Amino acid sequence: MATSNKTLWINYLRSIITVMVVAHHASLAYTTFARFDKEIYINSTNAIVDHKRWVGLDVFQNFNDVYFMSLMFLITFAATMLLSWLASALLRNIKVIRTYL
Repeated sequence: MATSNKTLWINYLRSIITVMVVAHHASLAYTTFARFDKEIYINSTNAIVDHKRWVGLDVFQNFNDVYFMSLMFLITFAATMLLSWLASALLRNIKVIRTYL
């Protein structure tokens, strides 16, 4: 199935966000604020925490926490609005064609 140019950018953006989500969860074990509690597991920040940590991943985590979730909602909203606009335009055109027949 061919994708139109109007929705191709949304698909690329969704792919980038998916890669960011995977990278976000993969780097959770290496942040400086990561901790693991053996007695009370719910207090742990992640199931796996490595002793090697890097501050750069803290910046990456903070950026992702703030932006990628809101960007996912924006993408969903934009795609939904685009599809509803196309559906309403199609229905208007069908009504116009029926009147002239």
